[in-house]
Amino acid sequence: AGAVALASALADDPYPALVLCDCNTSDQTEDYTLLAALVKDTWREIGAGFGLTAPHGEGSAPLLLRSDYIWHSGQFTPRWIAVWPESPSDHLPVLAGFDLP
Repeated sequence: AGAVALASALADDPYPALVLCDCNTSDQTEDYTLLAALVKDTWREIGAGFGLTAPHGEGSAPLLLRSDYIWHSGQFTPRWIAVWPESPSDHLPVLAGFDLP
């Protein structure tokens, strides 16, 4: 339901958009496909490696999932993206830099 509402808002918005989310989804889901039709997955576009972000924390298994994303509309040009190696959360944060002409 969240991805559908987000996709609806993005489809109706003519302005440049950045979407940073703990989407709790993989790139193999319908939610991912729905969003990818409207905005670009920055990690998939310019990232190196798998970009794994979860689970994280003391006693967790090794990182297994990429469930945190930075999406951008076509008006933005991504310059870099990285997973920050530390966090008090159960996910690692994703950071990115963009140009907007």
